[in-house]
Amino acid sequence: MTEKKSATEIKMPIIETLLGPFGLLFAGGKYAVRICATYALMMSCLMAVSGNMSVCFNGTYRIEHFCADNVLLIVAARLIYLMMLVMFTRCWIDMGLNGGSFSWKKMLLPNLRDVKILGLLAGYLASMIIAGISFYLLYIRVPNPDWRIELAYFALVSIGFLAPLMLLRFGCYIAMAALGEKMPKISDIWRKTSYSPMLISAGAAFMMMAAMFVMMPLTQFGYQSGALVGPLKAWVVEYMSDFIICLAIALVANFCYLQRKNLLGVKKNDD
Repeated sequence: MTEKKSATEIKMPIIETLLGPFGLLFAGGKYAVRICATYALMMSCLMAVSGNMSVCFNGTYRIEHFCADNVLLIVAARLIYLMMLVMFTRCWIDMGLNGGSFSWKKMLLPNLRDVKILGLLAGYLASMIIAGISFYLLYIRVPNPDWRIELAYFALVSIGFLAPLMLLRFGCYIAMAALGEKMPKISDIWRKTSYSPMLISAGAAFMMMAAMFVMMPLTQFGYQSGALVGPLKAWVVEYMSDFIICLAIALVANFCYLQRKNLLGVKKNDD
């Protein structure tokens, strides 16, 4: 149960915040397999047809006849790939988590909810860029003999590192955008999460490390698959990689969905 500290602050459950995304993934059942398998198939076919399979980005194992050299084609394919991931996020939250009815139309056609999710992701990407700029400014700085100036510079620039962590407190917006719900004010969500910012950050870090632990060896295998097993099996590896990517995205979606449930007190749609 979620314990409320006051009318605004909410103490989020520790176990559910840390392990809940994994539990929802295993509880997805037939929807988990169906949705992930469908999108992995579409994404791997897109990468194969456009010459963008993982092996194409490894100079040693590159299969020339199956890899594109046209930069515009590569960029266009990657943008479509990104939109497919956004659509997967929406379908996963709607059908896999919230009990929405399964629909091929929902899965194959983009809609306004995808645009909202994409906008939110762009905001988070901007925060990552700010963090990168902060790191660069610290890297190129020339030490100042005055410790007060040095400390002030370090404190000011380091604020950029906090931007991605602060935005984790608004993960519920992703789930609400996927479900077409009206989003509460930023100030309301900020107050509600003021009791658990470290727990939210820890939950996100644990989830991302687990996903990277699984994805990195598979991605490396995908880069080396082309010359070793041939184009057809390289596509199979591409499909497996995309399936794992979908599972990783599903974990992030689960994190956002649980945050929505705990902060706003909304329940699963059982219609």
